[in-house]
Amino acid sequence: MSAELAEFVEKRVRLQLEKADPAAAAALLAEYAIVTAYRRVADDDDGGAYEWAYGYATGLGLAARAIAARFAHHPGYREEWRPPFTCPLCLRTSYNPHDRQQGYCGACHAVTGTPATGHRHSAERVM
Repeated sequence: MSAELAEFVEKRVRLQLEKADPAAAAALLAEYAIVTAYRRVADDDDGGAYEWAYGYATGLGLAARAIAARFAHHPGYREEWRPPFTCPLCLRTSYNPHDRQQGYCGACHAVTGTPATGHRHSAERVM
């Protein structure tokens, strides 16, 4: 999955770079550097064992997913690339795609909205 994610984002960012003004280009180049670093770790011969052991690859992967989420409207975007859901109330993170879609926290049982659409309910607990 990591190689496909990196390839998808690199292509989208390159296309944006062609049209970007100089101010926006710096941010796009930073995104490109993050995704390229993630690709190198994921494609490493030893599977990036050192980088995974010390959290470097995990951090790059989460950053790459966050960057890819900007392109969620694109037909080539995969739902499994969507970043994890972090509850704004208890700050626990869920990797369950249903929690992400519903904005539901299984830890504190809060319904915080639908992150995919940006719609937010007032935080309410479901008992």
